[in-house]
Amino acid sequence: MTNLNIFYKSFLIALMAVTILSCKAQDDSRSTPSSIAGNSIVPYINLIPADQIGEYVRNIFQDTDGNLWMGTNGYGVAKYDGKEVKYFDNSNGLSGSQVTDIMQSKDGRIWLSTYGGLSVYDGASFTNYTTEDGLRDEWMWSVYEDSKGEIWASSVEGLSRLKGNKFVDVDLQGKGDHKYDGRFSNQTVRDYLEIDGELWMATSGLGICIYDGSSYRFINTENGLCDNDVSCFIQDRKGNIWIATRFGGVCMHDGNTFVTYDIENGIGNDESIIVYEDKTGDIWFSSEGYGLYRYDGNQLTNYAADQGLGVKAVQTILEDREGRFWTGGGGGLYRLYGDNFVNVTKDGPWEK
Repeated sequence: MTNLNIFYKSFLIALMAVTILSCKAQDDSRSTPSSIAGNSIVPYINLIPADQIGEYVRNIFQDTDGNLWMGTNGYGVAKYDGKEVKYFDNSNGLSGSQVTDIMQSKDGRIWLSTYGGLSVYDGASFTNYTTEDGLRDEWMWSVYEDSKGEIWASSVEGLSRLKGNKFVDVDLQGKGDHKYDGRFSNQTVRDYLEIDGELWMATSGLGICIYDGSSYRFINTENGLCDNDVSCFIQDRKGNIWIATRFGGVCMHDGNTFVTYDIENGIGNDESIIVYEDKTGDIWFSSEGYGLYRYDGNQLTNYAADQGLGVKAVQTILEDREGRFWTGGGGGLYRLYGDNFVNVTKDGPWEK
């Protein structure tokens, strides 16, 4: 990493710490915006209520044994095994206290991307990957295992692929300037999706990159995409692609045309981090500062403070195999009961 990149990262970390502490002093009830999500240096331990899973819940994942894993800012990962909540952080061998992504590989191990590298948990201990193992940067953002068993992981500097025991750089070969912008390179991959044997990747500046095993092609604003900074995407049960973006709202692609949901046609803010399809086929997505929106195929319904949701900067959604519907972000962990959300603390409510 160049000296300029180091300067940018150091400056950003310091700015985030000052901003978060300042905001807390002004209004302790304010959610931490996703745009200033903190680094491990930020003293979250002095900021969160003792009973919360974390002031900032970045991701929620359920493993094959039914355990719930919740990635936090500053507290590592929390695991709920049906009886109690247990935390794993630097003191247990986790590579960093902020967890940005969680997945389980086919061999049963749990992979976690953090601001200190990539960690793999085998049920007893962690194995960590850093720049010494080929990662482009230790500020990791995502990790994914494809249907062929290949492991892909992206840092703020770009994508890497595991070959043997080492990661190698992957150049997405997209158009545009790949300079580090103080936070992400254009080649940072935030999300992954496999469609018809091809690997789709949501990038931070190149739109959607599609890899067919030998070459790349792109879906971007030139093709009708609402923004090239893509946060998350899914393919719904009808085959439509739903795409959450950082600056263009949410768009749906049916294979031929795009339909966009933004501040001009129904949502509060054009920054969206997560999109999700529930078991009924309804589509949920976040809008920065406005909680969640639910689309039932006909209309949008907003879920925010009036519905009990104390998270304005929603980062994650999961409907688990027990039918519990979870969401989290700046403000902690919440669960949907009927049409209202309830804050879930370390003491619950966890079960039905």
